[in-house]
Amino acid sequence: MKADITVIMPVHNAEKTIKEAVLSISSQNVPCELILINDRSTDSSVETAEKALGGAEQISLRVIDTEENKGPGGARNLGILNTETKYIAFLDSDDMWREGKLEKQLSLLEKTGAALCSTAREFITAEGNPTGMCVGVKEKITYSDLLKTNSISLSSVMIKTDVMKSFLFSEDRNLHEDYVSWLKILKSNGPCLGINEALLLYRRSEGQVSGGTVNTALKHYRSLRAADINPVKSLFCFASYAVNGVLKHRGLK
Repeated sequence: MKADITVIMPVHNAEKTIKEAVLSISSQNVPCELILINDRSTDSSVETAEKALGGAEQISLRVIDTEENKGPGGARNLGILNTETKYIAFLDSDDMWREGKLEKQLSLLEKTGAALCSTAREFITAEGNPTGMCVGVKEKITYSDLLKTNSISLSSVMIKTDVMKSFLFSEDRNLHEDYVSWLKILKSNGPCLGINEALLLYRRSEGQVSGGTVNTALKHYRSLRAADINPVKSLFCFASYAVNGVLKHRGLK
């Protein structure tokens, strides 16, 4: 059966988590291609992924090695530019999908003709244990919604390939490269459709939980500016982002 979906996974020294990520792809009940971007790994990430796939009939694997460490944005762009299927889905090497994720998104995008779809997510610990903490999504995420907070989680996204190729990720590591692209895409292509089921299991490392708050905030503001939003509006949107962040942290949103 011909695949309509390419899954893009950048990999850099992810041998501890990549097996679970790849197995979650093989549990999907739609055929797909997995493009694994080996971003100068020095461990056995690629071999672990290949072994995990085994003889999975519905998944074809293509490994692309980078000539230099490109970082997540550059690695994903390399995968995007090498994609030939109608749709792209993104999965980081430390995240996982629940069964049925790709099928539900493919059905929704085919039915509506929309360009982009994301899902709710559940946080898991660094060890992969469930936390019961979930972040939902609206049925439609508009450009205005996205200005207030980035509610589109990268590893939950399925998008039309031709649209993604027109809005490649920034390779500036001082930005939230996916947020910049989502803003530009929603501004020109309409809302992102949301499936309010926690079909993504999002792994949070200790560093994400306990540190980096100031740097994350600065990245958010720079990302707004990189999406061609003027300084005054960027400050207003940043204030909304800060409030939403506090509410989420306290479990009030």
